[in-house]
Amino acid sequence: MTSRIARQTPIALAALFILIGQLFCNAADFEKPQYYELRVYSTRSTGQQQWISDYWQNAAIPAYNRMGIQPIGVFTELQDSATNKIYVLIPCDSLEEFAAIPAKLAADADYQKAAAEYLSAPKSDAAYEHFESSLLVAFDGMKHLTMPPADKKPNIFELRTYTSSS
Repeated sequence: MTSRIARQTPIALAALFILIGQLFCNAADFEKPQYYELRVYSTRSTGQQQWISDYWQNAAIPAYNRMGIQPIGVFTELQDSATNKIYVLIPCDSLEEFAAIPAKLAADADYQKAAAEYLSAPKSDAAYEHFESSLLVAFDGMKHLTMPPADKKPNIFELRTYTSSS
């Protein structure tokens, strides 16, 4: 009986080490920081604001969700104005995922159909004045985007920009 236990112990220990190793690998994957694209659209009219809002609601967000990229945040400023900026936050789990977005959008027939009017807007009647795009990496203290509780309304988000000489 002792020899049977002695033979099973190394097998059980090996299985335990494999399981622990996989847990640490999965935990290490979770510890990789997300990357965020922050887009800031500048507009000159409420019509442009509506056009951007419709584009993200009806074309872009569903396409990004089909790619497994979510949640997408679309925000505006508190005070209503025709020149309000529209902020879009897009989380990506890796730089490779971020780099693959344009090709995937180009190949997505549903996206192309839903975004046709927005994508084919003439320069004389553009959907926005311009937009800025920044690629950011998550902080060590919060490496993944988390959604606030849905039952806590209204949700107000504050965008802070820190600058440093170093």
